[in-house]
Amino acid sequence: MPLYSDSEDSAIGNLLIFVNPNSGSGKGVQIFNSKVAVELKRNKISYELVITTSLNHAKSIVRERDDLTKFNGILILSGDGLIYEVLNGLRGRCDSNIILPSLPIGIVPSGSGNGLLSSLFANKGEPLKNPKFMKRAVEISCSPAAQAQPINLIDVQTDKENITAFLSIGWGIMADIDIESERWRRMNCIKAQCQGEDINTSSYTSYGFREDARYVQTIPDIQNEVSKDWITIEDEFIGVYAVALSHISNTGPFMSQARLDDDRIYLTYILKKDVPSRLDIIKFLNSIGSQKHQDMPFLKVI
Repeated sequence: MPLYSDSEDSAIGNLLIFVNPNSGSGKGVQIFNSKVAVELKRNKISYELVITTSLNHAKSIVRERDDLTKFNGILILSGDGLIYEVLNGLRGRCDSNIILPSLPIGIVPSGSGNGLLSSLFANKGEPLKNPKFMKRAVEISCSPAAQAQPINLIDVQTDKENITAFLSIGWGIMADIDIESERWRRMNCIKAQCQGEDINTSSYTSYGFREDARYVQTIPDIQNEVSKDWITIEDEFIGVYAVALSHISNTGPFMSQARLDDDRIYLTYILKKDVPSRLDIIKFLNSIGSQKHQDMPFLKVI
């Protein structure tokens, strides 16, 4: 693991840095060397650099290391996927309740999905378009005067494992697009738009699903039945998508009314019977960038 350190007398901070060399357009290492490393040295901030080599590499490191307290923060050069990995690694520690509040996470957007940083920047009035988007991310994350912004985390219970999310939870079309569109990641395009056009001109899949919703903060265990005062929908779904932040990328908000501190998960879903044709699904995906997708009558928002 490459290290950079000023003398003990001059260093004013110490970061653990993860770079995903394959995320986005594959320029994470280049961005680190040409922008981030230069700024850190100028600000006299020491660091330990980890270039990830496989899925869950970063997750294993932050879960197993016993010296995380020597760092002032974690800096991630990637998209939302590596942030998710690091966050779940931290949550898997026995001391997570101590580590998480004391170890802020900085983000330099070198991935194809930058929803968390876009939501934070939108809330602060920072630019969302490159090159200013990247420039401000580097300036803020490498600054010794940077201030952390708390965000809400979502604990997700499944029949196989418990996970922590910060941005969205999806089943159906939005999740399928995110997974399958990885082959587009080296192209400078909106993943949802490109992949949406690719898979939906021929077919789309419906999912048998039961949705339970109620405005409460205490959720029953997954093994237990929900009470009768919950609203239950059993139908064929094109997709179910729950979001906690405003943006899923820097192209525009998915849920413009979402705020960092509103303590709410916005649940959206599309029923197969409500969609007139495959063309309407394509229009829905293409309208996300222009913020008109919520005008589609088949998109239900709770």
